[in-house]
Amino acid sequence: MATALVGRRLTRRVPLACAAYGAARLLLLGVSVLFVVTGALKLQDREAFAFALRAQGLLPDGMIPVAVWAVASVELVCGSLGIWCVLRRRWIGTRIGAIVCAVVFLAFTAYAVGLVVNPPPAPAPCGCVAAKAEVQSWWPLAARNGLIASALSAIGMFRGRLGS
Repeated sequence: MATALVGRRLTRRVPLACAAYGAARLLLLGVSVLFVVTGALKLQDREAFAFALRAQGLLPDGMIPVAVWAVASVELVCGSLGIWCVLRRRWIGTRIGAIVCAVVFLAFTAYAVGLVVNPPPAPAPCGCVAAKAEVQSWWPLAARNGLIASALSAIGMFRGRLGS
C-alpha cells in the first residue's frame, strides 16, 4: 500500500483512492489525446469542418470561419493542457485538467442540445472527428458529451481523500 505525506504526518492511502486517481488520470489522458487528435484533424481539413458547421445551420455564415479556428484551437490547447497535467503526476493538476476539459465538453453538449432543439433541415455531418457520416439524431451525441462532461466534472470535484 502506498504512503503519502498529508500535512505533517505520514498516512496510508486507501487503495480505492489510488484506483480512483489512476482511473481519473486515464480518463483525462484519453480525453486529452482525443482533443489533440480532433483539433489537429479539424485544422488539417478546415473546409470539411466548415461544411459540417454550415450544414448544421446553427451558426450564422459569418461566424463559421471564426468557429472553425476557435474550436480547433481550443481542442488543441485543452488537450495539450490535459496531457501536461497527467504527466505532472499531481492530483491538483489532474483536477484542473479535468475541469478545463469538462467545460469544453459542456460547450459541445450545449451545441448538440441546440441541434436537438433546432435540427438541421437535412441530415448533416457531425464534425466531431474526420468522419463525414451524416447524423440522423443528435440526442445520442448530446447524451455522450454530457456523460463525459459529468465524469470529468466529478474528477475535478474529487479531492482524492477516501478514508484516512
